[in-house]
Amino acid sequence: MREELLKLSHWHMKSAGHGTLTDINLLLRAGECVSVSGSENSGRKLLAEMFDGKGVFVSGAAWVCGQRTTDFHPQKLERSGVFYLGNDPAFMDCMDLAENFFLMRRSSHNKILLNNRAVHLRTAQVLQDFAMRYDVTSPTSRLHHLDRLLLSIVRAVDQGARLIVLDDMTKGLNVPQIHRLLALLGLVKEHGVALLIADNWSNWFEPLSDCILLCQDGRIERKIYDQTSPRSRALLQEWTQDARPDTKTDTAKPKAETITLTLEYAGVTMPLHFEAGTAVLLSSYDEQVLRGCWQSLTQEKSRCTLQIGGKTLPFRGLADLRRHRIAVWDGTAEPPALQENLTLQENILLPSMPRISRCGFFEIAAKKVFSDREFWRSRLPAETEPDSVKTARVLADRWLFFHPRVLFIYNVFSSSDYTVRRILQQFVQDLCARGTTVVLLETADHSCRSFVNAEISL
Repeated sequence: MREELLKLSHWHMKSAGHGTLTDINLLLRAGECVSVSGSENSGRKLLAEMFDGKGVFVSGAAWVCGQRTTDFHPQKLERSGVFYLGNDPAFMDCMDLAENFFLMRRSSHNKILLNNRAVHLRTAQVLQDFAMRYDVTSPTSRLHHLDRLLLSIVRAVDQGARLIVLDDMTKGLNVPQIHRLLALLGLVKEHGVALLIADNWSNWFEPLSDCILLCQDGRIERKIYDQTSPRSRALLQEWTQDARPDTKTDTAKPKAETITLTLEYAGVTMPLHFEAGTAVLLSSYDEQVLRGCWQSLTQEKSRCTLQIGGKTLPFRGLADLRRHRIAVWDGTAEPPALQENLTLQENILLPSMPRISRCGFFEIAAKKVFSDREFWRSRLPAETEPDSVKTARVLADRWLFFHPRVLFIYNVFSSSDYTVRRILQQFVQDLCARGTTVVLLETADHSCRSFVNAEISL
């Protein structure tokens, strides 16, 4: 049996504009669609605006997602998975599409895990799931009114919406645009999200609706459940088929960008090419060559350059590289000692405290960081582990949270035992899965050949 998301029993409320709803009885389950029809003053619009916090409770009973309530404040409803969407969704033109998709959320603490690449990758995946072909890097100022409506619906679903209330969504849309809106709503229903629609052109939503409510004078005069007409079935089938993604085009992975590293050693420049998001091993029979290349990469005012996405980044010191999210990890240097007065989680966040403290309430933000098991995947370090394993986990998790675009590793595997190497191997694979390019210069290169994507001989 489907979950009951909204139940109104003899509901009576009024609005600031002196409109009233009287004796409303309604039951809406997961994956169902209810369309509210009626004239402008019939109470149809007031029923939708009730979920925007514009109504005043008079009498009756209401259950939202299993909880009885009389408070329909939008923020409280969204925490329960109920979203109200009007005809003018909020977008900020100073941010691109992906940034609007993720950052325009009420919960600011959920933003601390996001970085530029992760935001765009995640947005592209969500839009692909709903057969929406948008360039996630495009500025929102170029979006049409329909695009903003569609994106606001998908954004609500991705935030965990279980019930979406749509108020006059067809206002200002032409017929082809309404078809696109209906196609998306059909997919949203298939995801198990319930829809409550109040619209001037309610006849457009008949094929999607499991029930149609006819309102008059603030009352529900009639409920229509017969949606078996040939016209309704044909339109619904046509729209849902149009909304399906084309597997030949949408599922094809985009070609990864090429990264060019110009490595300078002993007066000779070597251009090295590899794909972004891969692990690359730089090997040599002469250990002195690896050491010389590493010194060339890390010295101040190096002649080495890195070209990413058509932009050339010179190596002007480690601090300058870090500002571009290019990081180095030297396994021959003495590992930084863990702060004994801090927990292991705080040791992981120590270099990143200035980044996430801007949100305020660092302790609350830190809890949000470590509650996301999808982000960390592997088990976080424990106090009972050996010191070498514990230190390796903390250092690896620091880079995982920093999420560099490129990470250069020198002899970290070669200076570690078997247990630590297994931990570091999983760490490299997690970084590559999130789009980071890992470049390894290892003396004991045999320990890396099993998991790297490419090997380049120097």
